[in-house]
Amino acid sequence: MQHKAMSDAAMGQGQREPADGDIVREQAVLFRLTDRLYRANGLGEIYDAALDAICDALGSSRASILRFDSHGVMSFVAWRSLSEEYREAVN
Repeated sequence: MQHKAMSDAAMGQGQREPADGDIVREQAVLFRLTDRLYRANGLGEIYDAALDAICDALGSSRASILRFDSHGVMSFVAWRSLSEEYREAVN
């Protein structure tokens, strides 16, 4: 019985179907992101647009973007509502 529940979840059968309102909201988020990316003048504006889209799509007030540098070290390049202590601990 447990195996069936696990396979159902793995196949996405335990997930709800998105409501029409969810689809409209997601499309609006993607439209705003695409528009802002098209108009962006630099990485800062791209990161801001991406963080807004992430927060809007997930209903979260916290998000971050991390990138690998030339040495393979990942570090924060943009964030929302993350403390300096948290960022230092993760870096």
